[in-house]
Amino acid sequence: MRSVRISAWVLAMLLTCSPLSALAVETDLLPARRAAPDFSDTAGTAYEEAASVVYEAGVMNGFTVSRFAPEEPLMPEQLAAVCARLYDLLTGGSGAFPAPAEDEAWYDPYYRFLEEALDNQGESGSADDAEGSGPVVGTEEMKALPWNLHPGKYPVLRWMLAAYLDQTLEAAGVTLPQRNDISVLPDAAGQDGASILRLCRAGIFTGTDPYGTFRQNDVVTRGEAAVILARVLRPALRESYSILPFDLCADVLGVDGKSPALTVEGETITMEQFAQELCLALRQNALESPDAPEPETALAAAVEEIQEDVAIDRLAAKHHLLMSERKISDTYGSIPAGYQGVTREGWLWEYGHSLLHQELFLLYQAQSGPAVSDGETQGELLFNAALDAARPKDASLSPILTEMDWDAVLERLLSSPFRAL
Repeated sequence: MRSVRISAWVLAMLLTCSPLSALAVETDLLPARRAAPDFSDTAGTAYEEAASVVYEAGVMNGFTVSRFAPEEPLMPEQLAAVCARLYDLLTGGSGAFPAPAEDEAWYDPYYRFLEEALDNQGESGSADDAEGSGPVVGTEEMKALPWNLHPGKYPVLRWMLAAYLDQTLEAAGVTLPQRNDISVLPDAAGQDGASILRLCRAGIFTGTDPYGTFRQNDVVTRGEAAVILARVLRPALRESYSILPFDLCADVLGVDGKSPALTVEGETITMEQFAQELCLALRQNALESPDAPEPETALAAAVEEIQEDVAIDRLAAKHHLLMSERKISDTYGSIPAGYQGVTREGWLWEYGHSLLHQELFLLYQAQSGPAVSDGETQGELLFNAALDAARPKDASLSPILTEMDWDAVLERLLSSPFRAL
C-alpha cells in the first residue's frame, strides 16, 4: 500500500508541475501596460470589460480622457493605428509611435509602420501563407494601404476588421488555437472569408444568427472592435459556439435537394442545381417590389437562366469542350459546400457553367474582327447567335414547383442568411 501511495503522490506532483498542465490555462497575449480610466460611457455596459482590456494593453485609446465612445463607428485610420500598435506590441515593441511631422496627419506614422510590417510579412511568407487573407500582403495593393483603408472616408466594415486583424496576427507570428468546429459560413467565402472563418474558429468573431451569418458589410463600432480585440488579447473572453448548417433547399424552399425541379427537353434539373438561381430571382423580385412581390415572374426568370445553362452544355459539346471537377477547383479553389446554402452539386453546376461560358466566349472571340455594331465584335455576335440557336424552347416544371407555397418560401427566404448576401 505504501508504494501505491508514493506513486499516486509522485503522479500528482508531475501533473501539477508538467508543461502540459501549464499550457492548459492560456495566458493573456499581452500584459497590462497602464491602468484604464473609468470611462463614463462604458460603465455597466457590455463594453466595460473589453474597453478596459484593450486600453490596459495599449492597443486602443479612449475617445477622450473620460469617454470611450463605444457607439461611434470605427474609422479606417483608427483601425490602422490599432493594428500597428498590436503588431508592435506582439513583436516586442513598446506600442509607442513618433509624433507626425508638421505636414502630416496624426495617423500617418501608423500607416507607414503597418504598411511595412504587412509588406515584409508578405515578402517572407509563402503563397500558402497569403491564401485566404484580405488584400494580399506583399503586393502593390498592400503598398497602397491608405487607399485600402481610406482615412476619414467610410467606417470600417466587419470584413475589413477581420481581414486586417488576421493579417496583423499572421505577420506577428501569432496563431490562435481553434476552439470552434466550423467548416463554412453561409455568407463568407474567398480570400476575406478565409480570414473570417479562422477568427470565428478561434472564438474571436461570432455569427449573428444560429446559422453563423457573419454580415460582413455591417459597420463596426468602437465598442464592437474593443470586444473583438479583447477576445484576441484575453483567451478567457473567447467564445465557444456551434452553428447550424444552412441549406437553401431544406431551410428556404422546404424540399429535398435531390428532387427534380424541372425537365428541359428531356434533361432533368434537380432542386439543388436550381435552388440558387431561383432564390436569387425571388430575392431580387421581393426587394424591387416589397409590397407586391411576383414569385411567378421570378420563377420564370430562373428557368430562363437554366435554359441558358443547357444551351451552354450543347454548345460546349458541339465544340468538344469538357468540364471537370479538377478544372473547377483549379479555378475557384475548394468547393464551398454550404456557402450561400448551396450544396456541393449546386456549386459544381454553377462554377462549371460559368467556366464553359467563358471558354466558349473566348473561342468565338478569337474569330473577332473590328467592331461591327454598338461596339460588339464579330466574335461576340457569333457567340450570342450560337447561344440563342442552342437555347431549348421548352421547360416542364415538376409538381414541387407548381404546388409550392410561395408566400411561405418568401417569408423563410427573407429571414434567412441568403437575405444578407
